Amino acid sequence: MDLASKNRRNFIKKVSVTGISGVGVVAASSSFANESNVQSTALFHSVEAMRNALHRVGDVITTLGYHDAHDGGGNQYLVTMDPSITPDNGEYIALNNSGLLAKGLFPSGGHNIKQWGAKNDGSDCSEQIKNALIWQQSAPNRVLYGASGTFVINETISISTGLKSVFSTYLTRTYPLILIGHRDCVLKANGQNRVYHFRFPQARHDHLIEGICFDGSGIVERVVTFESTGMPSNGEINIAQGTTIKNGLAIGVYCYGEFARVYFDGTIRDIVSSQPNSTTGLSIAPGPSNNEYTKHLVVGSCAFISSISNGYTPTRDADGVIFVAMREISQRHDATFTVEPGATFENCQGRAIKSQVVNNIIVGPVIKRDSCNGLVDIDLQYGGGSVSNAVIIHKNSTVTYAIGVTKRALPNISSASITHNTLSVIQDNATSDLTTAMVGVAVAQSVPLNGILIQGNKVEGKVEYFSTLRISELTSGVNEVTINDNYLKEAQSAFLQVWAYNGGYPTLFVRSSGNFAEHTTLHTKQIQNTRAFPLVWNNSGIMPLNMMSEVRLGHTLSNISGNAQEHVLAFDNITSDHSGLYDSSTGEFKAPFDGALKFQCNLELHKIDDAHSDLELIILTNSALSDSYVANSVNLQTMKSSNNTYNLKESGELQVQKGDTITFQVKVTGGNNALDIAASQNTFIKVTASPL
Repeated sequence: MDLASKNRRNFIKKVSVTGISGVGVVAASSSFANESNVQSTALFHSVEAMRNALHRVGDVITTLGYHDAHDGGGNQYLVTMDPSITPDNGEYIALNNSGLLAKGLFPSGGHNIKQWGAKNDGSDCSEQIKNALIWQQSAPNRVLYGASGTFVINETISISTGLKSVFSTYLTRTYPLILIGHRDCVLKANGQNRVYHFRFPQARHDHLIEGICFDGSGIVERVVTFESTGMPSNGEINIAQGTTIKNGLAIGVYCYGEFARVYFDGTIRDIVSSQPNSTTGLSIAPGPSNNEYTKHLVVGSCAFISSISNGYTPTRDADGVIFVAMREISQRHDATFTVEPGATFENCQGRAIKSQVVNNIIVGPVIKRDSCNGLVDIDLQYGGGSVSNAVIIHKNSTVTYAIGVTKRALPNISSASITHNTLSVIQDNATSDLTTAMVGVAVAQSVPLNGILIQGNKVEGKVEYFSTLRISELTSGVNEVTINDNYLKEAQSAFLQVWAYNGGYPTLFVRSSGNFAEHTTLHTKQIQNTRAFPLVWNNSGIMPLNMMSEVRLGHTLSNISGNAQEHVLAFDNITSDHSGLYDSSTGEFKAPFDGALKFQCNLELHKIDDAHSDLELIILTNSALSDSYVANSVNLQTMKSSNNTYNLKESGELQVQKGDTITFQVKVTGGNNALDIAASQNTFIKVTASPL
C-alpha cells in the first residue's frame, strides 16, 4: 500500500469510526437500506421523465440517468410526502403538480455529483454541485464522488460548516468533507472574476479531497479555501495525491485559522498574476486570535508545486508554500513544518518554501528552476529546525540564497542545521549573473548567531560565495557557527562572506574543518570580511578553510648533534601541522601559496660552554623572492639568565612562492671546550604562511 492510499484509508477510518455518529462509511451510505430493498415498481430514463409521471406514496422508482439514460446520474428513489423538506434536486426531487417528493436511496452505496444534475457539457453546474456538497456535509460519514468530465461553475461554491445561527446559511450542523474524484473530474471556474472558487468557511472537522481538479481558469483569486476561526477546532485538512489545483490569480490552497494538521500531497500549478500582486501555491495563515494557527503542516512526498509567479519587478512574493503561525514576532507557538522526501517545487519565482515557524523538518525536497530567477529556494525566516538532503537545480537561473536562515529575537529559539544538501548550477552563458550563495545565515536583530551547523553540503557549479554570514555586535552572548566538510566547485569571489548587521565590529567564532573548493586554495583570500572585524577559528585538528597554513615544530634530545666546536639542533617533533606541509624526513617546510612566510623561534637552552658559545638561527629557502635568512650571531653570555638558562626569541618574515621549500636550523658554536647543550620543552619554531 502506498503512502497516499494509507493516508486516505486512515482518514476515512477515522471519520467513520470515531466521527459523530460512530457509523461506518458503508453503513452510512445506505442509510435508507430498509427502504432500498423494496422492488422497483417503475423505470424511467431520466429524472424529468420521472417528474412528469403519476406516483403515489411508497412507490420505488429507478432512473437510468439524470438527464439521459446512462449519463452516470441514475438512482433509485422512494416516493414520499413531507412539507418540511426543501427539494435539492438530488436527495429530494419534487414530483410535478403532486406535492410528492422522490427521496434518493443511492442503492449502489456511492453518491456522485451527476446524481444532483451536474452535466459536463459546458452548462453551469454551480447549483447542482453546491447542493451535492450540502447533502454530503449534512449527515455523518457520507462520501461524495466527482464524476468524469469537466463541470463548469459560474459562481463561488461556499459551504459553511458549523452552527447555522452563527455561521451558516445552509446547514444547521455539518460533518467531515469527503470528496473523491473519478478519473478526470474537473471543476472549472467560469464567468466573472471573483475571489473564491471553492470556499469552506468554519471547516472545523476533518476534510479529505482526493482526485479532483479545481481549475480557477485565471479568473479566481483563491482556488480552494478552508477557514476555521472564532471557535476551538481540532480538524485536519487532507488534500491527497491525485488532486490538482490550478490557474488561480493569487493562491492555490488557502488555510486560514486553526487546524490540527494540514496534509498536502497533491499538485498546485500555474498560480500566476501579471499584476504586482502576491501569489502562493499553498498558504497556511493564522486567524485573528493568537491561538488560531495550524499546529502541523506536512507537504507529502508526492506533492508537486509549479509555476508560481507575478508581475513584481524585482521579484518578490511568489512562493510555492508559505507557513505562518505567529501574528507577532514575540510569540513562540509549537507549530511544526514538515516537508517529506520527494516533494517537488518547479519555477516558484520568489521562494519554493517560506517558513515563519521555528520547528522545521525539511528533508529531501527537489527544487528546480529553469530560466526563473528568484529570491531564496528554502527560506527559514524564524531560524529553527533543519534542512537536509535537498536537491536544488538551477538552469540559467539565479537566486540570492539557495537556503536561507534568519535568526530573530524569539524566546527559546532552537538551533538550525543545513546538512547534506546539493546545489547544481547549469549556466549556458558564462557571463550570466550568479547565485549569491548556497547558504545564507543572518540575524535580523542584535541577537547572537549561534547553534548553526553547515555541514556536508555540495555545490556543483559556480556561485559568488559558498556561504554568507551576517552577525551583530553583541553586549552579551557569542556569535558561533560550525562549517564542516562542504564542497564547492567554483566561487566567483570567496568561499565565505562575513558581514555586520547594523554596523559595528562584531566577533565571530567559527568551528570549521574539512571544507574543500576545487581548483582553489581556501585561505584568507577566500574569506571576505566586509568590515575587518575579528574572526576566531577553532580548528579541531584540521585547518579551517586552509585560510592560514601553520606548522609548529618541537625537538627531541636525540636531534641535537655535533662535535666540540659545533652543535645543530633540529626540529623533528611536529606538534601542529594542519595542512601537512612539513616533511620531517627532510626537515623541509613547503610553502602552500604565494605570500608571506612568517616565523617565530623560541629557544631555551642549557649546558652550553659559558666561555666561547655563540648561537645562530638559520633559515634556508630556495625561493627566488628571498635570500636565505641568517639571524645575527648572538653571544650566549649576553643572554644568560640567573638560572643558567639561555633564551632567544627571534621572529621575521620572508616572501615565498607556492612550492618553495624552507629549512630551519639552530647552530651553537664554541671554543675548544666540549659542547654539551640541551633544549627545554619551551623550545619551538612556529611558521605561518599567509597568502598575498
